Amino acid sequence: MENKMQLLAVFGKPVLHSKSPQIFNTLFSKSNIDAFYTRFRVESGHEVVDAIRNFGIAGANITTPFKEAVLMCLNSVSNEVMTIGSINTIVFKDGKTIGYNTDYYGVTKAIEDSGVKIKGKSAIVLGAGGAGKAAAYGLAKEGASVTIVNRTLLKAEKAAKKLGCNFAPMEQLAMLLKTTDVLVSTILPDANPLLGITLPSNLAVLDANYRTSSIAAQATEQGCKIIPGERWLLRQAELAYFHFFGDWPNIETMEQALLNAKPANPDLLHCVELENKSIITSQKSELVIPIDDKTEMELVDILDEERSKAFGN
Repeated sequence: MENKMQLLAVFGKPVLHSKSPQIFNTLFSKSNIDAFYTRFRVESGHEVVDAIRNFGIAGANITTPFKEAVLMCLNSVSNEVMTIGSINTIVFKDGKTIGYNTDYYGVTKAIEDSGVKIKGKSAIVLGAGGAGKAAAYGLAKEGASVTIVNRTLLKAEKAAKKLGCNFAPMEQLAMLLKTTDVLVSTILPDANPLLGITLPSNLAVLDANYRTSSIAAQATEQGCKIIPGERWLLRQAELAYFHFFGDWPNIETMEQALLNAKPANPDLLHCVELENKSIITSQKSELVIPIDDKTEMELVDILDEERSKAFGN
């Protein structure tokens, strides 16, 4: 009998570090949903959509670096995607791929969960990539005055004009932070343009990174309110689940799943040919790499990179 189990996945490069499978698979187990959620390592936005179609993936989450690259590869996108220009959720239904953005919801809900009211507040978003634009969109939508600050000023200006908010160069951060209530960082964990700046004690800081970043460490040391990046992950997954299944998940179950999340099993990393896609659900693959035309050496290098990023050298 044909296996009817639904397959869902998160796509990225790297992607083995993602905790989305732990959240979704716990929800499936608790809700008696016949589905399995894994990770796909691909090389381009086109490969994301090809894999979704070829492997029959009902729902997908998209992480770095494909949130903008997949935009032109889909059949249709939602209204917020048209404004943000970034996608982190794809639903595959009736042969059509539909793109959504749930990052903006994740940002605003994470901030509100911490007890901070967004309306009327002054906010800075560090970074003008997919996550940064989603954060700025969500904050502005909820009534904050938003300034995008990015290393490349032109990129910040372009994003700000489309989103209807302000922009500024990194050199103005110290001045801007004096009157800022909320800081959302979407830059790399080791990057820190705040070094040497005294942060206001009433500043609430949300960092997109799972692990402690240099910015989060500095903000903690200076007594700021820290909003864990995993809260953003949790809340964006909540809306993604709604898009996948048309129903809201149990947030307490999600919280517990994230709290108890174990690292991926390095023994369950599979390089898969299209004809052998059933191995993904039957063996509960932690990471899937579509073989395509890759050589054995290329696959070894990819697996080494993924293990290094997820487990350390």
